[in-house]
Amino acid sequence: MQYVTAAELAKILSVQESTVYRWARERRIPNYRPSQRCVRFNVSEVVDALRQVPAAVSQPGGADATHQEAALESPWRFLGLETTRVRQ
Repeated sequence: MQYVTAAELAKILSVQESTVYRWARERRIPNYRPSQRCVRFNVSEVVDALRQVPAAVSQPGGADATHQEAALESPWRFLGLETTRVRQ
């Protein structure tokens, strides 16, 4: 098993490090805490978890909607999945 830091995982998935932490906080991706301040991620488990997450629904008119769409689009491309955006 290969464990990586949030920064390394963010590079692999082409997202911001804060996105990785948010996904971990929201329990979208599995993470391990060897100590209170240390977080590690198993790349293969994260990829499997992201493949099971449905495409994101973005809220139009949000302050960072464009940034969110760009951040969410690249991991889906990395995983070979189609991105479907639903606008309300």
